[in-house]
Amino acid sequence: MHESQIFSNNGPLVRELESRIGKLFGFSPEHVCTVTNATLGLLGAIQTSHQIDNDISIPSWTFAATVLAGVQSGARICLSDVSEDHRSKASDNKNSVEVLPFGATLRECESFLIDAAASFDAATSGAVHLKSHQGLVVSLHATKSLPAGEGGFFLSHDLAWVDRVRSWCAFGFKPGSRQSELTGLNAKMPEVSAAYGLAALDQWPVLRAKQLSLKERYIVECNRRGIIVAPPSLEIVANPYFLISVDPEKKQSLVENLARNGVETRDWWGDGAHKMPAFQNLDREPMRTTEYLASSTLGLPFWLGINPDKLFRIVGEAHKVLELESQ
Repeated sequence: MHESQIFSNNGPLVRELESRIGKLFGFSPEHVCTVTNATLGLLGAIQTSHQIDNDISIPSWTFAATVLAGVQSGARICLSDVSEDHRSKASDNKNSVEVLPFGATLRECESFLIDAAASFDAATSGAVHLKSHQGLVVSLHATKSLPAGEGGFFLSHDLAWVDRVRSWCAFGFKPGSRQSELTGLNAKMPEVSAAYGLAALDQWPVLRAKQLSLKERYIVECNRRGIIVAPPSLEIVANPYFLISVDPEKKQSLVENLARNGVETRDWWGDGAHKMPAFQNLDREPMRTTEYLASSTLGLPFWLGINPDKLFRIVGEAHKVLELESQ
């Protein structure tokens, strides 16, 4: 990068990364558009889509970025509930955004846009089959399975849509033009992120194997100790999350017990977007399942350097204490 003195604006490393990602998905490079981060990828995809003038449904059970992108796009957003397997109940509607929960695979749906932020492995291992009208956004954030420090990409069979997103990422300019023809932003991936992304791709087979091995070990330990694994984490795909299902009435006690023993936990998606102050003006449907999942789902530490024996000894003991207390 320093030798070429090219640091931005569709440089050779960005083009190489788009080409390699496209090859993994079975797409030609022009169908892939890298972005500064996945949140801007979602925003650009929504704002340049044919659904922008319609009411767009987004599940409340998601990370705030999905809903923020929808709101910032100027679209009319409606929050929808999910099923017990964490999937949107509105995914049979083309005017919807489907969220792949915690790196899970894509199932049959009609949603025009797929938020696959943590689902790089599910996507590239053949578990994601996009329809002609659909687009997909994946995150390459440092916390994700394939890290580029920061970044992401948008992918679609619809080349015109990809071109609009690419233009949107470059101030609304078309190739060779200095005129803003779309109300875009500066959301181009820089060469330095592409360099890290390419390095991560070189290591991907090893990283993937390690993540899959760790995931399988976690599942075995949970089964051995009577801990219920949340549906998204039962899928054997490489992703950076591991979630368990707990009794809502015992969840806080479990969290506090684990914290006293040096184990941090996460409510990755909080209480659901419908509970967040920024989204109180959005239309929504009853959120019975979202609220249940928020009260009963807990994220455990999950990274390649962790000691599963030590972690699950603590989790198992804390879980056993709660079971004894309830008897």
